[in-house]
Amino acid sequence: MTQKLKIIGPYTPEHEGPFCTRNKLPVDLKVRDGRGIYPLSGYIADNECLDGWTKNGEFEHGRDFEDELDLMNAEEVPFPRVAAAKEALKGPEA
Repeated sequence: MTQKLKIIGPYTPEHEGPFCTRNKLPVDLKVRDGRGIYPLSGYIADNECLDGWTKNGEFEHGRDFEDELDLMNAEEVPFPRVAAAKEALKGPEA
């Protein structure tokens, strides 16, 4: 079994993790108490640069895919390896 993230609701500060974007990319949330307009910072999937979110989990403004990259609370759910392999063959749209 592998682990897959399931969205359980919009970002809330009380949730300890895990987190993902609205389009289900995993987020490694590194900063939860920053300052300024984007006090939340983390890595989306395998990106090497930090991205930022507002205190409500809204993704940085001025990008084309704001809604898809909003921060969401998630939970890990078991996912059979066979299903994971089939999903990987289909691509991210699956």
